[in-house]
Amino acid sequence: MPTLQAIAAHSPFFLGRDTGWASHRSVEWARWPGVGPAPLLSEPDYERLAGRLVRSDTLLDAG
Repeated sequence: MPTLQAIAAHSPFFLGRDTGWASHRSVEWARWPGVGPAPLLSEPDYERLAGRLVRSDTLLDAG
């Protein structure tokens, strides 16, 4: 089982296709909206962004 986990953890394959990447995990991880440092926002911009993320069910609430 550990060998299978090691092979799958950094697989260049996604949905049965070679992605051309050494690991597809970083590509999938980067798609999450909360990845990386938060942008520098004014209060009105923050409220707009938080509202959009709540409406899209990405966040549970604006807090």
